[in-house]
Amino acid sequence: MKSGYFSELAFHLRQEGFTVLAEEDGVLPVEWNGKPLYRVTEAGGIRYRQQDMAELDMVLALNRATDIASMTLEYMALMTDAHSLKADSLGENYKLLADFNGAVLAGHPTEYGVQFVTWEWSYGRTGLWQGHAHHRQSRRCGMMHAVLRNAQHPEYGTVTIPLPISNEDYDDCIKLLASLEIGDSVQRDCMVDELQCDLHVLKRLEKTRSIWTNWITWPSGWTASRGRKKLSSRERRRRSTG
Repeated sequence: MKSGYFSELAFHLRQEGFTVLAEEDGVLPVEWNGKPLYRVTEAGGIRYRQQDMAELDMVLALNRATDIASMTLEYMALMTDAHSLKADSLGENYKLLADFNGAVLAGHPTEYGVQFVTWEWSYGRTGLWQGHAHHRQSRRCGMMHAVLRNAQHPEYGTVTIPLPISNEDYDDCIKLLASLEIGDSVQRDCMVDELQCDLHVLKRLEKTRSIWTNWITWPSGWTASRGRKKLSSRERRRRSTG
């Protein structure tokens, strides 16, 4: 897991303004404001020199960077141990992190770090879709909500977004995000303050930055507006007579 952990950790640390140096002898050196902060081992251990912690900003930076290292190690270990998620037209490297009452939580590595997505099983657990059935199920099990804020401007306050996002709620959610000047499709500008849900694995995303499209990302061949994978006419006939 070392290379994957170091790569993921370096991405998150750089997003938070830390300087990550090249790996040396199995450890990852990290700096803050041009000063040595700590060194992370492949097992998630933290090494630092007490004399480097003479200033308060260095202590605060150490605490924040340590939290990032711990959180990243935890979910990367889950990704390493998880089985691959298999479904029709799911061509990327998705890992099954949770399968609860027909709902699926998956993670997959990208150039922007590991992204987490949710779906519902369909077609006898051979396909996945977003659809309103999952939305209704969430109401029975307790609706999932994400409390988001602008990391650069906490004075803007927070917004609460229902998950999964239904088609009719999508425009309103975009307006809420725009009011905080967040919601970019590439930049991690959404700080996740809280995730109100029953899936404990998702709680690991709290206090981290996220890309808005993480919450509405579908596998290849799917579309958020339709919710279902498009089927060929031949496939529709096969399933209608099957």
